[in-house]
Amino acid sequence: MLVADFQGKYQTLIEAQRERVSATRINFSFLSGPFIVVTALLTTKVINVSDFSSAELFPSHYFLFLIFWSVLTLVPYVHFIEANARYLRIIRNINNFRSYYHTLLTTHFQGVSWTSDLPIDPNSPETYNYGNWGGIQVIFIAVTNTIFASIGAGFVSGIKFNWVAAIAVFLLCILVHHLAFRRKQ
Repeated sequence: MLVADFQGKYQTLIEAQRERVSATRINFSFLSGPFIVVTALLTTKVINVSDFSSAELFPSHYFLFLIFWSVLTLVPYVHFIEANARYLRIIRNINNFRSYYHTLLTTHFQGVSWTSDLPIDPNSPETYNYGNWGGIQVIFIAVTNTIFASIGAGFVSGIKFNWVAAIAVFLLCILVHHLAFRRKQ
C-alpha cells in the first residue's frame, strides 16, 4: 500500500512538472507575438528597417495590438501560475506523506537512531516566492508583458510618446501581475 500510494503521488508530480513546462512554452510563444508581427510587417513592406528610428513611422494599430496582446497574454500567465502552484502543492503533499512515514519509522526504530535526509516539511516549498524558479519566470513574464503594454499605451496616440499613459499602464500592469501571482499563496 505504501509503494502504491507513493508511486501515485510521484506520477502526479511528474505530470504536474510536464504541465509546468507546457505552460512555460505557451508563455514564451505568446511573448514572441509582437516580434512575429514586426517581422510580418517588415516582410510585407508595411514598415522598413529605417522606421525603427522613430515610433511615429510605425502604424498606430501596431501599438493598439501591443495593448491587446498584453491583455491576452494574461491568460497563459495565469495558467503558468496555476501550473506552478499545483506543482508546489503536490511537493508539499509528498512532504506531508514523507512526514507521516518518518514519524512512524522514527517511532519504530528508536534504538537505531534512524534519520531521514528527505524533506518532510509540509509547508515547504512556498507557493508564493519570487526567489524560486517559478517566481523568477513570473517576474520575467510580467516585466516583458508590462513593457509591451507600456510601449503600446505610450505610442498609441501616434504623435509623440505619452509618458503619463506609459507610466500609468506600467504601474497598473505590474499590480495586476503581482496580484495574480499573490492570489496563489
